[in-house]
Amino acid sequence: MHIKKTTVAVLVATADRSTLLTSRALPSIAKQTRPPDRVVIVDDSTGDEAERTERAVRGWRPPGIDVEFLRNRRTKGAAGAWNTGIDHLLRTGGDPDRLHVAILDDDDRWGPRHLEACLEAAETRGLDVVAAPFRRVEEGAAPRLTRPPPNLDAADFLAGNPGIQGSNPVVRLGVLLEAGLFDESLASCTDRDLCIRIAELPGVRYGVASETTVDHFACASRPRLSTPGSAAKREGLDRFCRKHGGRMSEDQRKEFGDRAYRYFGWTEPGAGTATGRAVSPPAPPWPPVPGPAPHLIVGVIADTERLENVDGLLVDLRGLAEDPGLSGLDVLVLENGRGRASDRLLRGLVERERMEGSRVHLVDRARHTEDARNGLVPDGGAGEGRRLAMAPARTVLQSYLYAFAERRPGAVVWIVDDDMRLD
Repeated sequence: MHIKKTTVAVLVATADRSTLLTSRALPSIAKQTRPPDRVVIVDDSTGDEAERTERAVRGWRPPGIDVEFLRNRRTKGAAGAWNTGIDHLLRTGGDPDRLHVAILDDDDRWGPRHLEACLEAAETRGLDVVAAPFRRVEEGAAPRLTRPPPNLDAADFLAGNPGIQGSNPVVRLGVLLEAGLFDESLASCTDRDLCIRIAELPGVRYGVASETTVDHFACASRPRLSTPGSAAKREGLDRFCRKHGGRMSEDQRKEFGDRAYRYFGWTEPGAGTATGRAVSPPAPPWPPVPGPAPHLIVGVIADTERLENVDGLLVDLRGLAEDPGLSGLDVLVLENGRGRASDRLLRGLVERERMEGSRVHLVDRARHTEDARNGLVPDGGAGEGRRLAMAPARTVLQSYLYAFAERRPGAVVWIVDDDMRLD
């Protein structure tokens, strides 16, 4: 008998494909030998298709499985839909370190043992991330087996995708939060970008499931995010190149350009040679910001057990506020320590910086617990007097920063670790 040590939630993002969702993805979830504890389906459909999708999902009730239907309330597209579901799981799913998230594309399907095989690997080997081998199914060709990489290395995802995409990863929710969720500015290449950030987290335990349990359908006869020449694919590759191009070696950048041209007909914007291929030097890691100088909002989680770090960072930020390239700078400090009362030393540091002219705002434990009781931010354990783990603390800080930035249109938000210093 299988003993559950963790819970697992299935996350499906769908858009204008109710027929494929109900004929392929949903039946494969219902047939799992290890049924999921929850299924969250986030819809990004438009027009009549939105009504058809909602009606189909609300009428689908596999025995013993809690099914939830959501509308995408973030950026339109797969990344926004996935993040909508992840945010919902965080707010309603309890401890993020005990919940694994299995992602399934609406046009793919799992074999019956997919969740059982992945959860068995996670539980017996203590893994945070499990990737299952998958069959790539194309029209008019025999399915092709793809095995995920044996190790999780950020460099492997710069030039291409070595085998973690769409429907084959199962990831602990806490790891998704620490990595920063999906980048909603990317119309495609979102899986590669997330894998790069997960691979760079310290101590992440990754492994490959022992069974091939996923059918990934790469059919050219219908529009997909990865359709060659599609606007979404071009835009995704453009942004991915701008985001990660500065860290690619010359060989990696050439391999990235060659692969993108071969599979998707993509060439780097502004690049050109006699063959029309991308051989320009590496682009800067970010584009120049036009218009007026931005207002910067800095978020810091202050560990009250090492306030000497916070002290130095606040002094550095005071100096940064004088930079002529900024129109203003606010610092939001979230207290994170044991006990319910605000640490007097931390409040003293904040008051000192205010006396020096810095705009520093302190969210102490009392403020946090009150806002959590009112449903404005997650609790994360603050109401019990616990020191928050990194993932829930980051989520609380992001909630405050979002509300703070909404009142300052055009502001730029920057989250800085409390042990960082600025040169």
